[in-house]
Amino acid sequence: MILAYNDTDLVIDESDFSPHVVVVENPSFFREIIMELSNQISGLDGNFVFSNGTKKLDIAKMVELVVNPLAVNANSRKIVNKLYDVVDKVANNETMYVETMHLKSELDAYMQKLVYETDYPLDFSSDYSVKALFSAVDLRFDNMDNSALERLTTYFEIISKLTDIKVVVIVNLSNYFELNEMAML
Repeated sequence: MILAYNDTDLVIDESDFSPHVVVVENPSFFREIIMELSNQISGLDGNFVFSNGTKKLDIAKMVELVVNPLAVNANSRKIVNKLYDVVDKVANNETMYVETMHLKSELDAYMQKLVYETDYPLDFSSDYSVKALFSAVDLRFDNMDNSALERLTTYFEIISKLTDIKVVVIVNLSNYFELNEMAML
């Protein structure tokens, strides 16, 4: 896979799956390429091209831009929604299905008791997905006690398993980590 910036010689070949360091000394050009990549990841048009051979790939779906590696968030809505899809499959597999249906039945009975005990004409839906329960209990990744390096490593593992991200661009990584730490990523 190749990530290239049109009309320049900035080309990153990801076919060897190794980290690449790109040094941009001109601040205005640096700002331009970071803003351009960020905009394209957000779905706007731009001058970056991401391809695999002759096939153009979707930058918005397959490239991640990390401007601050200390602030990566595995609990972003996009990633947590993917997590909910995975956990929903587990909740409905043959091992957990009966327990999941029992839980929903217990929750429905509890809600009926609550409605009965109030002085208001209330109703509720029994037709809800298990994913709604995940959101209600705020199911999320727990990585707050880890070091910055562990959080970043865990973040990469999570996005590689749950998303279509193939390339992660990290701005100024060497300002945050030593060479031996970067080698662990």
